[in-house]
Amino acid sequence: MTGRMISPNEMLKAAKDHMLEGGEAQSWEDWMKVLNFIAFNMAEGLEEMGTLLFIKLYDIPVTEEDAVNVAVFQRNQKIEQ
Repeated sequence: MTGRMISPNEMLKAAKDHMLEGGEAQSWEDWMKVLNFIAFNMAEGLEEMGTLLFIKLYDIPVTEEDAVNVAVFQRNQKIEQ
């Protein structure tokens, strides 16, 4: 592991601060921005399960399929970098 561990609450706050300029998610698109940030910053190998956990833990209104697709996309982005 290369980064420091942070709580899910800290990760969610960081995602909103970075992707929504500190605001609250108001739409599906906002939540997708937040999930993209979370998935990209998730520990390697945990992207899919971690993102699914986030949507359940915080009752994020996106489908499991959308969450997995975001996680797979972000995992692939990390591999390409």
